[in-house]
Amino acid sequence: MPRAVVGDFTKGVSVPGSTDNRILAVDPGTQTLGYSCAWRGAESRLDAVAGSITVGGPYFDRIRMLAAKLEDIVRAVKPTHLVLEMPFVGKNARSAISLGEARGMILTVVYRVCDHNLVVCDYTPMQVRHALGLKAAANKTDVALRVLALVNLVAAQKPDNADATDALALAYCEAAALRWV
Repeated sequence: MPRAVVGDFTKGVSVPGSTDNRILAVDPGTQTLGYSCAWRGAESRLDAVAGSITVGGPYFDRIRMLAAKLEDIVRAVKPTHLVLEMPFVGKNARSAISLGEARGMILTVVYRVCDHNLVVCDYTPMQVRHALGLKAAANKTDVALRVLALVNLVAAQKPDNADATDALALAYCEAAALRWV
């Protein structure tokens, strides 16, 4: 059974296990950014760490602060795979632009820190729900409950918000695509 540890990599939580295959999943945002790192644990289980970064202030200051925190996480994780959520933005152009800028910041930070052999992919919310065995109409609460049922949280603390559980679901989706679970 997959196991997850909730933590903040910037506070010295190390990521155990092999550095050969590590998934860093990021749920982009401009105020709160969810992240998860998943790797193969012992006995073919999926181990994972999830959390979020929340910042305040003017827009470009938030982007700068998120980038600095994310860089610390990327240096600690040393991912071989980066997974992003492909956003669904209805008719709100402003939201689409902001999410595009957040995704650009994430890619820039990760590429700057990581080896050039990094595998990058993104999944739609529908693909994530499918990987979790949920119906298309499932909401964020359904996704959170399902992904938390698929992982064994080592720490008593659950991921702190929907952004963290969304990132955990993204990591699980990529692990499923890689046939780790």
